[in-house]
Amino acid sequence: MFANLPIGLPFSITFKYYHLEHHRYQGEEKDTDIPTYVEAKLFCNTFGKLVWLLLQPFFYAFRPVVTYPKPPTLLELCNTAIQLMFNFLVVYFLGN
Repeated sequence: MFANLPIGLPFSITFKYYHLEHHRYQGEEKDTDIPTYVEAKLFCNTFGKLVWLLLQPFFYAFRPVVTYPKPPTLLELCNTAIQLMFNFLVVYFLGN
């Protein structure tokens, strides 16, 4: 969770669960590392690929939750709470 803090999105615990499934179901329907049909259509040209590359952490964090949702675990809720507190502290102390 500590290494996740600079990213700003709480997906360290979620990543572990989905990444293990990625290796178990590689290339199958449950493999959430495969871009969705919408991603493939929206980001198929050079500019779209640049936008996708810049937003890749968001896609990587949210694609599994959207394509193959699971109920959140206690660790995921803790990760979210810690990340939100860290983000608040960064804005509070380093913001305007």
